[in-house]
Amino acid sequence: MKALHCPPRSVEEVIRIGRRVDGKVRPLRIKLRLLEAKTEVLKRAKLLKENENFKRVFIQLDLTLNQQKVDKVLRDKLGEMRAQGETEAKIAKL
Repeated sequence: MKALHCPPRSVEEVIRIGRRVDGKVRPLRIKLRLLEAKTEVLKRAKLLKENENFKRVFIQLDLTLNQQKVDKVLRDKLGEMRAQGETEAKIAKL
């Protein structure tokens, strides 16, 4: 959280997800106390790519199963559009 300039006191809970499997990295679920902290972390998430230690770290929202399905449909549609040569296509959720 230090790389994202998020104060430690804003973190409420950190949990490893999934079972331990040799050679596989398990994701973390981090629960933040304030909505503002969550917003700031998500805004700064793209900055992790610039830090050599965090190039392979990704931050995503914890979505419900229904939200995950909707996102999958949108990503698939975007992939089809890009395969057809549409280079300016983006996903926008309203």
